[in-house]
Amino acid sequence: GWTIIDSKEAAHDFADRIAAEPVYGERRTSISGALYEAVNLIEGNDIVSHRQVIDVSGDGANNSGPPVEESRDFALKRDITINGLPILLNANGPRQGYDIDHLDRYYKHCVIGGEGAFIAPVFDLNQLSATIRKKLVLEIAGIDVAPEAAPAQYAEAPGRPMLTLAQLKLPTEKTDCMSGEKARMYRGGGFGGFPDN
Repeated sequence: GWTIIDSKEAAHDFADRIAAEPVYGERRTSISGALYEAVNLIEGNDIVSHRQVIDVSGDGANNSGPPVEESRDFALKRDITINGLPILLNANGPRQGYDIDHLDRYYKHCVIGGEGAFIAPVFDLNQLSATIRKKLVLEIAGIDVAPEAAPAQYAEAPGRPMLTLAQLKLPTEKTDCMSGEKARMYRGGGFGGFPDN
């Protein structure tokens, strides 16, 4: 359900409830399914707000359900911003399972979008909570960020100013937004989609 967080006490209560939830994992990742569900939850609630944001965090690319670009565009057409927190704890190690190279670029090119959209990559588990905190502050504070800049905040350098991808000199070539599905097919995992209804 939805929770209004309007005080320090409400925030602590919400955090305690999340901490008590069981942790589980899946081999497949459906960012697209999550985006469609998030849009349905936003449009189906009775909360009035001047801005709607979906936060996507994960350690893999979309490899199950509809294509991620299709679901992203579905949300963006409803003026919902999508921000991303890609988790790259094994970024320099051997690839495992359905991993893809450069998950941060995948999130930038294929997942996020909308007014002021940004990614906040996590490379070190010790920086996860600090990165989430900074990400929430950026979202709630409503900092005016040019959409085309897609600023990146790197967790391995606490206090480092927010940089654009151009300043980081990361390659800007388009990422294959079907790379997760292709990695799964290559490893014999098949592909599951949603029915057309």
